Amino acid sequence: MELFRLYYSIIFISFLFSIEDKMNNIINFSSSDFSIINNSEFQFNMGIQSNHLVGNFYFFSIDKLISNNLFFSTKISKFQNKDLEIFNQNSISYSSQKHLINYSFSFNYLTDNNTVNRWNSFGMFIDYNINTKIALLSGIYFDFTNFDNKNWDTTNYYISSKLKLSNNIASIISLTYNHDYSITNQSLEFSIKL
Repeated sequence: MELFRLYYSIIFISFLFSIEDKMNNIINFSSSDFSIINNSEFQFNMGIQSNHLVGNFYFFSIDKLISNNLFFSTKISKFQNKDLEIFNQNSISYSSQKHLINYSFSFNYLTDNNTVNRWNSFGMFIDYNINTKIALLSGIYFDFTNFDNKNWDTTNYYISSKLKLSNNIASIISLTYNHDYSITNQSLEFSIKL
């Protein structure tokens, strides 16, 4: 638990001292890693994300249950084969037990040409269980940062479906659309409870 506290502290300090970003990197890699874990303390995820500008890139993430309705997730992806370019997303998700609305806050890091681009995301999501095996999740999330001493933000619309394949394995298909830049990111992900 001490390791997670140290990790949160480092991420929070990095957020306070974020540097200038490039909008294109934010739009191309924007995603939401909203997590819900049921009957498990950890969850391992692996998947693929794509859009028409950067093609396909593979990722994995680990989700940790912090309390009954609070989750931490870290996602890592290598997106260029010729260089060691890494995308990292660290998310804290809150899933209400009384209301349909869930929240997520993410710190995003992307290395590109030996520079680090940083931005943050905040999202609100509604989940709806069709039955015990199928759930739908839709919502909106905002990417925001500050560069050239100006605030910048953009809005993303999110929809996904989760299919429970077994007691410990689920698949998630998601689409994210950014109207400001006409970009659609799609992903396919498999989750394994540990």
